[in-house]
Amino acid sequence: MDPCTDSCWWGIPISNTNFPVGTYLYRYFTANKGDFVRVTIAWWSHADCSAINNCNFDRLDTDLHLGVRDPDFQWVPGAWSASWDNNYELVEFVAPKTGTYRIAVYKTRADEPSNYLGIALVRLHRVYIPLVLKNFP
Repeated sequence: MDPCTDSCWWGIPISNTNFPVGTYLYRYFTANKGDFVRVTIAWWSHADCSAINNCNFDRLDTDLHLGVRDPDFQWVPGAWSASWDNNYELVEFVAPKTGTYRIAVYKTRADEPSNYLGIALVRLHRVYIPLVLKNFP
């Protein structure tokens, strides 16, 4: 799979066959040292609603975690999100080195046969602001 070279998003149907519990799903992107990177994932909850404001239940039957690995396959410090009570995870960091990074989505639990996963990546190139100093008498 070719790495994303800009900001990207992916929509992925997931099931216990193509993404079993206890495994990772990967997507790739490139970044330069100093780039600001934000990655988020979101997936559907399981809701039983007869009307928009009338739900019998709305629960999370799938639990996913999000992490990012650097070009040397090491976890990026601080780029791990593993909450258990919502249907999204978010990480952001400044790229510690230049190269191809790996978005790692880990499936912790799935009490349903399928779901839909969205992955969004925003990469902002580093901005240099010159520092101008002036001597004051």
